[in-house]
Amino acid sequence: EFVSQATKLAEGGFTDNAAAVDILTTVINAYGLELDKTSQISDYLITTQNLGKTTVNDLASSLGKVIPVAAAYHVEMDNLSSAMAVLTSNGLATAESTTYLKAMMNELGDSGSTVSKVLAEQTGTSFSRLMEQGYSLGDVMEILGNAVQNDKGAFNELWSSSEAGIGALSLLSAGSSRYNDVLRQMRESA
Repeated sequence: EFVSQATKLAEGGFTDNAAAVDILTTVINAYGLELDKTSQISDYLITTQNLGKTTVNDLASSLGKVIPVAAAYHVEMDNLSSAMAVLTSNGLATAESTTYLKAMMNELGDSGSTVSKVLAEQTGTSFSRLMEQGYSLGDVMEILGNAVQNDKGAFNELWSSSEAGIGALSLLSAGSSRYNDVLRQMRESA
């Protein structure tokens, strides 16, 4: 069944079987999932390709850089896939998007960072806990945007790295409504 799903993903994702197997096993291992989730993961990847400006082949070659960080902070695969779809549809390349998301999540998860402190002040909890409670990355960007009265300059100053700021600004500009619509489509994908 796993090989069958990988083959379907390779065909629909403009990639080869080796790349499809690689990305599927990366997700399964990082999130500690059972093999019966392979079809769902494939659906997320294809939906990311369809809603964003990327291919499964591009995702296979770069998504592994951000998956361990996302899994560590409880950013589930549907949420991560939604962020990739939004960022790439905003014109960011797949490899850059993974770099930006990794930097952004590292800062959000670092309790000593400015952005993490602002998030904790606004919500009373940590980024990781918000993710466990079902918040989306779009919701988090909205909370942070509201904290600075949606002043994009002030929002950008919350981030210590330019990579994190670029990714976060792109998600903020998309808006939580659009982000959560993509997330809904991701969750309903089949």
